Amino acid sequence: MAPPSPRTAHGVDAIERILGELVLGIDGDRSRTFTRPMPISAAEPDALTFAKKGHPSAFDLVSKTRAACVLCGPELKDRPGGDALRVYVENPRLAFARVGRRLFAASLPPGIHPSAVVHPEAEIDPTVHVGAHTYVGRARIGAGTVLWPNVTILDDVVIGRNVVVRSGSVIGTDGFGYEQNDDGAWEHLPHVGRVVIEDDVELGAGVAIARGTMGDTVLRRGVKLDNLVHIAHNVEIAADALVIATAPVSGSARVGARTWVAPGAAISDRVRVGDDVTVGLGAVVMKD
Repeated sequence: MAPPSPRTAHGVDAIERILGELVLGIDGDRSRTFTRPMPISAAEPDALTFAKKGHPSAFDLVSKTRAACVLCGPELKDRPGGDALRVYVENPRLAFARVGRRLFAASLPPGIHPSAVVHPEAEIDPTVHVGAHTYVGRARIGAGTVLWPNVTILDDVVIGRNVVVRSGSVIGTDGFGYEQNDDGAWEHLPHVGRVVIEDDVELGAGVAIARGTMGDTVLRRGVKLDNLVHIAHNVEIAADALVIATAPVSGSARVGARTWVAPGAAISDRVRVGDDVTVGLGAVVMKD
């Protein structure tokens, strides 16, 4: 067996390059390097970590961590202690996310895996990654988008730029639309609308998004859906809203911009949820 490849060592100059003017100051030994991210309380001497601004134990965590470098709030500037190189920023968690994405997150190269099945009429930007055993129908997919393995993109789906769709997700299936006939049997309504996903949307594993009955199901820019979320036909999720694990959003509902729908919550059909709303854990929303 080949030995594991060595980790790349990075220094504070990499943080400065990524964060730019967001860096408010630096204290400590600038020669220290880090090779991986780790939680602050369990960090090893080769780690980058962060302490959340305003955390009641932030100073103790920073002064006791073994990490090489810690991102922390400017309120700790006048409280020396510990060996870690400190980089002061207003939002340490956000800074850590940006540095981590650039230095540590795995990137998937552009291209279509040989085992993927792509309809000849699909329009796929050459910078898109289509993972193993993924199916793409008559869809349009924008630059920089990543489809993980075992994703299904059906006909009449429009996906923007820099979208991430994780494994097991199905986009563009028929919605759950039926009408009862005179004999009491249920007859399925045809679904001929689209699914439109705008730029910078991320979908977790096992997400299901139904096409519109006649109009469109729409996810606006920056929406994030967690694993096992169901979005029904003709739903609109406004920009930067988050819908967390196992939360279903029923047909023709609208979720407002920057709204947070917590795990296990349910949004009833045709309900309107406004902007900047928090729908709590397990809540059932039956009215606007």
